[in-house]
Amino acid sequence: MDQDVNRSSDNSDMDGEQVEMKELVPAEDEESSKTDQPQLKRELNLFYLVGMVVGGIIGSGIFISPKEVLSNVQSYGMAILVWVIAGVLGMGGGLCYSELGTLIKKSGGEFSYLKTAYSFTNKKKYHQVIGELLAFLFVWTTSLLGRPGSSAVILLTFGEYVTRAANPHCDEISTTTIRLLAISALGIILLLNCYSAKLSALLVTILSFVKLIAAALIIIVGVWQFSTGNKPKSAGLFENTTTDPAKIIFAFYAALWAYDGWGNLSYTVEEVKNVEKTLPRAILIGIPLIILVYILINVSFFAVLSIDEIINSESEAIAIPFGYKTMKETGLVIIPLIVACSTFGAANGGIFYVSRLNYAAARDGMYPKFLASIHTQYKTPVPAIVFHTVITSILIFSGGIIELLNGVSAAVWVFYTLCFVALIIMRFTVKKKRPFKIWIIVPILMTVSGVALILVPFSSPADSTYQFAALGIVLIGVPIYFVTIRGFLKPKILTKLNDQFAILSDKLLNSSSSLAPDK
Repeated sequence: MDQDVNRSSDNSDMDGEQVEMKELVPAEDEESSKTDQPQLKRELNLFYLVGMVVGGIIGSGIFISPKEVLSNVQSYGMAILVWVIAGVLGMGGGLCYSELGTLIKKSGGEFSYLKTAYSFTNKKKYHQVIGELLAFLFVWTTSLLGRPGSSAVILLTFGEYVTRAANPHCDEISTTTIRLLAISALGIILLLNCYSAKLSALLVTILSFVKLIAAALIIIVGVWQFSTGNKPKSAGLFENTTTDPAKIIFAFYAALWAYDGWGNLSYTVEEVKNVEKTLPRAILIGIPLIILVYILINVSFFAVLSIDEIINSESEAIAIPFGYKTMKETGLVIIPLIVACSTFGAANGGIFYVSRLNYAAARDGMYPKFLASIHTQYKTPVPAIVFHTVITSILIFSGGIIELLNGVSAAVWVFYTLCFVALIIMRFTVKKKRPFKIWIIVPILMTVSGVALILVPFSSPADSTYQFAALGIVLIGVPIYFVTIRGFLKPKILTKLNDQFAILSDKLLNSSSSLAPDK
């Protein structure tokens, strides 16, 4: 790995067919502050970012996904291997995004990477269509289904386990109660994120330490159980392992959902101090810590529960039967509170990141204009935060979200893979010394892994219904892009409505944007 922390100049020696560095690297803070354009505030350091990595990744996944992973692979050994490989994929993806994020210093993550890398040149407008289209499809899929759907599932899990902690022996949990608790948590998160990015990051960091303490409790109990020799009888580590490639990929989807969040820091590059050093260091510290915690938690579960007990458990979160078997009545209260705490932190982190994605897309003219505004006092993207909160609220009261998550995972990995390819492309199109540079073999291996994750499930049509559904949602975005974004097909009424709604939003939310009215 080649790392150079010195800031690079704004000049470039690229020819006309290469991307101009003015598009890639915005002016430094001092220069930007001289303009009238609202700026996001740089106040996040390494401490906050490590906390955001841990807090944004460790959520409900580690308590729910172990059952799904084991159900698909059918053996302890293969399940542990899936968790290790999924963690390595998360590390590789995070490092690829670190190079992209320190090169393209814009909030928006994949949106900014896809738009820049696949436009190739800014000399001819039609050359930008591919980059713009891919960027729009990513935002379309992620902001309207992927992130809100994930947030809704996480918050519903929060509501369920708060209720379980309050009523340990309740056989039937009220759906209305769960949804009201989920909405209440969402409201608190909304206020925190609107008021201060730093306060939101601090909450994620505090809850990250709480999660690690909770994880340590599960690990200690598991180790004690293992040392006493009371572990359940089971077959060999890899005995009965499935040979169905589709089942193995579905196991990876479950594990990767638990690791989801490795790319979240790319949404914050305009709010990070000394981003060239801080971003990759946060990945290198945070993700290995999470891999270790996840493996030890799985081993603890396996030391207490047999394969049959895990697969046939009525609870999706196997931490519940684990807690009851090891701590009896106390476990029925402590473990649900642990799950609730983890999910609250993960939901807070998810809303923080996706609001930056919506803000970046609107600022570049590819999403409704009102989302590009920043609160005049708090300097946070309040309209984008409110927008995501509204969609998440709708999905909380909708059904079928969990069933779509596998399909959404497949769709999102299409864009992850395109970003890895983008990094390879930009090694040739952007002849600039990187502040942070990963070995080229890493994005190549990530690309191959991404293609496998996308294509293998389609080999089993009976199990890939939701993958096809998610792909259909992505494709619906193509005509929407050409109607609402490209000038030659854009109805004038949409332009007027866009401007008027932006004005109304700014008045209601005390926000402002430097975007000029469309012509």
